[in-house]
Amino acid sequence: MASERDGFGTTPRVAVGALRGISVSPGVAIGPAVVFDRNAIPVPRLTMEATDAPHEKLRLHEAILRSRARVERVRDALPEYDAEHRLILEAHLLMHRDELLVQATERAIDQGKNAEWALELSVGVLAARLAQATESYLRERVRDLDHVKEGILRELTGATHALPTLEEPSILVAVDLSPAEFLSLPRDMILGIVTELGTSTGHTALLARALHIPAVVHAQRATRLIEKGRVVVVDARTGEVLVDPSVLERVSAEHRADRYRTFAGRLRSHAPEQTTLRDGTGIEILANLELEVEVEEALEARAEGVGLYRTEFLYLKGAAPCEEQLYELFGRVGRAFHPRPVCIRTFDLGADKLPIGDLEAAPNPALGLRGLRLALARPELFEAQLRAVLRASSATSLRLMFPMVTNVEEMREAKRMVSRVRLGLEQSGIEVGQVSIGAMIEVPAAAMMIDALAKECDFFSIGTNDLTQYAMAADSNNPRVAAFASPLAPGVLQLTA
Repeated sequence: MASERDGFGTTPRVAVGALRGISVSPGVAIGPAVVFDRNAIPVPRLTMEATDAPHEKLRLHEAILRSRARVERVRDALPEYDAEHRLILEAHLLMHRDELLVQATERAIDQGKNAEWALELSVGVLAARLAQATESYLRERVRDLDHVKEGILRELTGATHALPTLEEPSILVAVDLSPAEFLSLPRDMILGIVTELGTSTGHTALLARALHIPAVVHAQRATRLIEKGRVVVVDARTGEVLVDPSVLERVSAEHRADRYRTFAGRLRSHAPEQTTLRDGTGIEILANLELEVEVEEALEARAEGVGLYRTEFLYLKGAAPCEEQLYELFGRVGRAFHPRPVCIRTFDLGADKLPIGDLEAAPNPALGLRGLRLALARPELFEAQLRAVLRASSATSLRLMFPMVTNVEEMREAKRMVSRVRLGLEQSGIEVGQVSIGAMIEVPAAAMMIDALAKECDFFSIGTNDLTQYAMAADSNNPRVAAFASPLAPGVLQLTA
């Protein structure tokens, strides 16, 4: 890595060149960098006397209250329709008063640690447990826990919590961004985002895509190599982050940005009312959704409905949503597309993705209590979702789909539960609609007995990610075997033929 000095012999600047990361929200952005290094919080490590413990515990609880109040202010400032983002912040508020976290920190204080040190130690232990999970959803919760810790530490230490002041449209460079931080940003001042951490399924990726902000994650050492004010090109098509581009490189990037905007605009403006093959056969183009804010984009792209609404995202932010919250959400999405169909998939959670009660993590969660198995094991959660779907279907065109169906009896039991819920609503005088019921085929056993399952379903959907994983015995998130996890492998194609 070379260094440069300007003509006046001032402090050298490192010639960074290009960094590589993972593109999670497409587009090309050029602008000055603003660096947000959350990890720069000083954590004093002091050995305290036993008589100091009550005072340190008081400091801890006061800091937790102040940190909660700050998150609450961000939550309360959100618009009413921003239900998903509100739930993310609700999860962080729940973590602030998590008994495991608070009690572990108090025990560390009783052992002679000051509050800051005790908090760092207790979060480190909890985070290490989460980091061992095989499921990406649970590993993402490590970052949520870190965000909560950092908020409390800032209150304890007095370190400035505020995000960098954005005086002009800029590229934000950070180790990571919590949902509260992301939602606090002035959206018209963010040209692009570069983070050192993150995945394609993390909060940063989802929010950036929903807001159409070019973003690259997993750009290692970005906050160390990129200085404030340096011009940065974020090419979120290729995953490249270019620092201090030459004149020619900058002009080229501006042309790519213009071409991408033109291309995206043409796609929307030229989308046909009906997609057909050359022989005239009609093809439905349906949207996949995780966030309600994606509805408008899907409508602009002339989606002919929603083929998959992944409802588990609603449960991965803390407390499970209640029936009324689900009913209102499903109703809004259904009305937005009516009379076009919206397929609601019941929550596809696993025992180690997020604690949703007293479930214990399984030794091998991919083969444990997950999908429809988990829903049937937790009828209070499942029935609340079923009631919400049936109620919302009275005025919309909703479909209902179950994930991870493995056998006929499982499907029949789920349908019996739908019938019981429907009967209960009707006896209470609540209007319900008719919904088609389908199964997502993600398990080889289900694919092998598709004829028998077809007698129990109105439609099928193929979940290629999990079906490929189970058929090929290969985890697509494991780089050492990811090449085996191809949905085009002959064995997988034969299952879906």
